[in-house]
Amino acid sequence: MDNLDEKLEITNKTTKDEIIGYAISLWDKHKPKDLTKEEVIKYAGSTWEHSKSVQFYLNKLDVSIEDGEMPHDLIGPGNKLEWEVMHGLAYAEKDTPKKKKIFEESLKRHRIQRHHRMWNREDNNWTDKDMKYGAIDSVCSLLEPRLYQNGVHYWDEILNVISPHSNKEHKKENPRDKYKKEYMKWAVEEMQKVTPLLKDLKIMIASFLQGDKKNSKENNNNSN
Repeated sequence: MDNLDEKLEITNKTTKDEIIGYAISLWDKHKPKDLTKEEVIKYAGSTWEHSKSVQFYLNKLDVSIEDGEMPHDLIGPGNKLEWEVMHGLAYAEKDTPKKKKIFEESLKRHRIQRHHRMWNREDNNWTDKDMKYGAIDSVCSLLEPRLYQNGVHYWDEILNVISPHSNKEHKKENPRDKYKKEYMKWAVEEMQKVTPLLKDLKIMIASFLQGDKKNSKENNNNSN
């Protein structure tokens, strides 16, 4: 299974350029016909940025997790730098049945990571901190320009997405969603308090420019 060259140890100091360089080397090695170099560069950069964002809020909110998979999403089985994961998650568009299948397989592989298993309570050993970690991860994804979630959400928009009244079709709520929404509400309130002013302003502007179309077609309570 592909992973980072042993000469490049992933730490909190690993740079965005190093992550992108490694991702390009994997792309060169596998030479996929359905994935462009530009898609890989964008994916690797956003993966590094998401990891940094999650780590920032975990540290600020004193949510310490010792799971052997830190920095977030970059270490351990199913990390986003495995080719098996990267191949599908890096698609800009999942516009063919084959791409959709590869994407689903990549997503399934990534979600073996401990933070996803705990967030989904697939393991009965989950703790309050595991739930807070999962909530921070999910909120961070909503703060980012992810197309499948219709882009950047500002704090009040995230609260609207996780509101009990946000389901326009009034479908019966999955019991799992209830606890996730409660923890995500906690995360929004606490993360907003510690977000630097400049970052908060950038989120607000990005959200405003995208307009009012923030209800994802996919489950906003499950980040990837």
